[in-house]
Amino acid sequence: MQKQTKHYPGWFVVLRKYILRNPRALIGIFIILFFAAVAIFAPQLAAANPKSIEFFPWEKPSGEHILGTNSYGQDVFSQVVYGARVTLLVGILAGVLTSLIGTAVGLIAGYKGGAVSEVLMRIVDVFLAIPSLAFTIVIASMLPKMTVTSTILVIGALNWGSVGLFGFDCVAFLFGGQTGMLSRVIYTLVGLAGIWCITMLFREKEPTESGGQA
Repeated sequence: MQKQTKHYPGWFVVLRKYILRNPRALIGIFIILFFAAVAIFAPQLAAANPKSIEFFPWEKPSGEHILGTNSYGQDVFSQVVYGARVTLLVGILAGVLTSLIGTAVGLIAGYKGGAVSEVLMRIVDVFLAIPSLAFTIVIASMLPKMTVTSTILVIGALNWGSVGLFGFDCVAFLFGGQTGMLSRVIYTLVGLAGIWCITMLFREKEPTESGGQA
């Protein structure tokens, strides 16, 4: 009797191949989960109110204040712990906004091609040439008030170039030799999936090319 081969879902294969067997990916996931746990259990980890000014200013690190206090008499450790919540919120939402803008540029560039693709690529080059951190600081300093919402908008609007470039590369560089509207749409959508783009490249590119030649 032949031994039956188990067929796993595609997402599980990608998870096992590109994440579970990748030490860097595991370390990154551990770091994210660590800060997520800090944000969730902030009240249990930090006893002091991060906005309270009931302590003496510039106290040295001690058992009561692990990282000391600032010039206002606020506990620095509590501010760091509670700050993880804002950091995660800004990081996730700004990342989503960045992905949406970059994906839209990649879709349009891969679908239209030609002059439209070249113009969008030059715009991406401009965003990549400008130091994003310095540009973000300059724009933030010009705003009347820097809130969480404005921070998300500034980061998302100024850092989409790298995401857009990645999506564009998957379409125009890896599959530049393909022609026809259908292939452009398929490979552009593949570019949306990030790691799925690499998987589909090895799984689907050869059958598609052989089918086109036939």
